[in-house]
Amino acid sequence: MKNVYIKSLVLFVTVYMISTSCKDDESGPFFNDGTIPPQVTEVEVENLPGGARISYTVPDVQDILYVEAEFKRDNGKTVTARSSVFKNFVEIEGLRSRDGQTVKLTTVDKSDNRSEPLTVSIEPGLAPIDLLFQSLEIKPTFGGTLISFNNESNSRIEVQLFKEEVVDNKTVDVYQQSAFLQNSEITNHIFRGFDAVESKFKILAIDRWDNVSDTLSSMITPFVEVQLDETKFARSILPTDGQILECCGGNFFVDQLWNANDNVFWPNVFHTNDVAADPIPVLPPYTEPNLIAFTIDLGQEANLSRVKIFPRIDGGPYNRGNPRLFEVWGVKEIPADNGASFNGWSLLVKDGEIIKPSGAPLGQRSAEDDAAAEAGHDISTDPEPTVRYVRFITLKNWEGTQWVHMGEIEFFGKPVE
Repeated sequence: MKNVYIKSLVLFVTVYMISTSCKDDESGPFFNDGTIPPQVTEVEVENLPGGARISYTVPDVQDILYVEAEFKRDNGKTVTARSSVFKNFVEIEGLRSRDGQTVKLTTVDKSDNRSEPLTVSIEPGLAPIDLLFQSLEIKPTFGGTLISFNNESNSRIEVQLFKEEVVDNKTVDVYQQSAFLQNSEITNHIFRGFDAVESKFKILAIDRWDNVSDTLSSMITPFVEVQLDETKFARSILPTDGQILECCGGNFFVDQLWNANDNVFWPNVFHTNDVAADPIPVLPPYTEPNLIAFTIDLGQEANLSRVKIFPRIDGGPYNRGNPRLFEVWGVKEIPADNGASFNGWSLLVKDGEIIKPSGAPLGQRSAEDDAAAEAGHDISTDPEPTVRYVRFITLKNWEGTQWVHMGEIEFFGKPVE
């Protein structure tokens, strides 16, 4: 009998808990005081490209949770933006139309009580996607097209490239590639992989709210670009180049950068010694010592369009002695000072940088990082100077130490015939 009583009690408690939890789910907040919160006050509107920033004073009421702004997208859909009480503004974004509209501001408390809406007017400026489109230019470059732009608003925008082609006897725009923009520091992008044949290229921009710009089109003939013949490359060791690592019976000379096995793992890599053992003097125009340089004889004169850098993989492609910040110089003939300065050399790459796609801290990397390292990092060069000798100078490696290693290097451009 006692066991039956206990089982009945357990069943009763279980049913009660389930029923009350269901009721709680249906009733919303745990406690609703029924008090309507006051509206925000001292409202100010700052119209911005594609939206506005609405500033206000949040009521001094303890249980207010957030401020909600209700507005309409260009397609007529009503949407909301929310801002915590810890901020005194809410941002309206993603509008392309410059027509003025009203925004309803509502304060919401922890009981989900809502104030009476306060209506304010905004007049968005020209949308970031249209500001960028106004600055877009497209022109030919080696092996493709070069687009330049101004993304002052640091907006996340995709630029798509199309090429006019004939398919089934119809002229259509065929999608080719995309560039993904997200900050103002990058002002150009090269779409590569095209033959030197005149074609009509078209570009358009899309933002993260699916606003689509107009289309810019141009007839373009890409410049001829070929990969330089690596069998012509040779060491060209200058007295002020970094000393080569002597270790483990390995060959770590610069010609490891173009050996036939395409191996980017130890010991098949280029590797210098630490400058602590072999200090390097100041190489003007640089003003600090111990900047590690290495020099390559291309075995032919060429106008270079880009250099592709493959980091050493083992130990991490964005780690240890792999170059991070660097510059590249070129010259037809080695000047009389034999590398004691860069007088007479042409700067082919200024402020070069290997970008880690994920931006993760040192020692951490993503699948995207690994894919980028495996594909190699393309660095555009100034194609105007005709050069035979190329000198690479590392300003900073990933570890911040004073030695350098690298897996492979490739050069592209137009050889002088």
